[in-house]
Amino acid sequence: MKKKIILTTIVSLLLAAVATSAQTTRPNFSGFWELDTSKSVLPAAMRIESMTMNVTQTEKELKIETIRKRAPLSEADKGETPTDGKRGSSGTGRGGFGGNGTVVYSLPDNETTVDIGSGAMSGKETRKPTFSSNGKMSLTVTRSFNDGISDVTMKTNEVWEMSDDGKTLKVTRYTETPRGATNAELYFTKKVSTASSTTETKDTLADTKQTEKTVSDNEASVFGSVKVRVTIDEKGNVVSAKAIDGPKQLRLKAEESAKKASFAPTLLEGKPVKVTGIIVYNFVP
Repeated sequence: MKKKIILTTIVSLLLAAVATSAQTTRPNFSGFWELDTSKSVLPAAMRIESMTMNVTQTEKELKIETIRKRAPLSEADKGETPTDGKRGSSGTGRGGFGGNGTVVYSLPDNETTVDIGSGAMSGKETRKPTFSSNGKMSLTVTRSFNDGISDVTMKTNEVWEMSDDGKTLKVTRYTETPRGATNAELYFTKKVSTASSTTETKDTLADTKQTEKTVSDNEASVFGSVKVRVTIDEKGNVVSAKAIDGPKQLRLKAEESAKKASFAPTLLEGKPVKVTGIIVYNFVP
């Protein structure tokens, strides 16, 4: 019989109130997403005719591979040729700026800086993912470089949220460039990309079923509560988890669940601090 694990309460958190550490649910955006242009609100400057995203998400990494087909230039725009990341473009660029390419974010909420471009157009790009308690994800990308005339900074922020049982993805995008700011709402539908992707999905499901079967065989008649002592760092990440009470057969499962949890940072006098506390998991049939 498959079990349900219920997180019932945090017994105590040292140095701060429990209320500031509500658990954050981190949705998984993995999949092959195709833009629905009929539902999307797209500024003309983005020039999107079609767009797909292949998203791979693990506990430590979010990888987004984007392929976009540009719409033809209008008569008014034919005198200016957009170029990704250069003066004269608006809302364009690699990965997070609406163009083709791959962007990798470090999870759960680690800020990373990478080198971009080459030669005179080389620069830096800072990437920051953030998950909120309401199931949304925010992705912020800041790019700085010199276009041969002056230093340029471009910034984009995307808020991702799924609906329709994970079949629809809404991306709200705000972009700031030297030409000004643009807003967009992009709606994606989840698709099966290729035969290899289908095979990979089947393998993953097979592994999941095997894990569930193992748990069911070993713990079929064991229920109860397990207390796990956790240490939560300044960013709200669980950095250690140790079961201290409860049925021995369920302790490892409770520890694994605790390590995957994340919390809002605990503040002491306005500053985030590391805290220790106890999470109670109830295992029920």
